[in-house]
Amino acid sequence: MARPTKPEREREYAGLLRAIDDGTLAWMFEPGRYPLSVDAVRVLFRAYLDAVRATSAAYDAFLAAVAAERTALAPLRPVASDMRRSLRSARGPHAPSLAAYDVRPERVPHKTTSTKAAAAEKARATRAANAPRGPKRRRR
Repeated sequence: MARPTKPEREREYAGLLRAIDDGTLAWMFEPGRYPLSVDAVRVLFRAYLDAVRATSAAYDAFLAAVAAERTALAPLRPVASDMRRSLRSARGPHAPSLAAYDVRPERVPHKTTSTKAAAAEKARATRAANAPRGPKRRRR
């Protein structure tokens, strides 16, 4: 049998608490049969179920806060981008002074191998077309 999921466990524990409350499991708590009293077991079940409800409420509040954060961020992004661009324009795109404002310098683009190969081929073609000249030809 697989381990129960949290919702399954919660339903089961709520059902067991109902069984205790309606007296179905009263025989279990006869003196000498079980080490805990009925009231102690009720307290344990209720504490767990209350903690589950509190966790659920906190998670719902967390989701609402995240949604509010995203809603507030949407109109701010273009403004922040414009300000970042202006700061880089004023200080320089790679200036170390950008770190004082926690703005990262612009990324230096890296050439891909295919771009490098195309540039090398073009350089070879240009050199072949211009043909190196000797000293006499260069003087003219």
